[in-house]
Amino acid sequence: MSKESTDIRLNEQVNQLEKQVAVLLDLLESFSQENADLHSREKQLLQDRSVLLEKNDKARVQVEAMLGRLRNMEHS
Repeated sequence: MSKESTDIRLNEQVNQLEKQVAVLLDLLESFSQENADLHSREKQLLQDRSVLLEKNDKARVQVEAMLGRLRNMEHS
């Protein structure tokens, strides 16, 4: 095999590797953005969950208070 054909093959392989690296870098950027978006969404969902738990606790306290008043009315 001649030096020229070896050089051509090596150049082709390098070009192919460069394309693959470019694709991988694009994927990395895409996955990094998706990961950041998911972290943001998770944070928002945790905040929403906290608000809902507070509302649930408030509703539970109100229902328990109503039940207590109803029981007191029954005994009166």
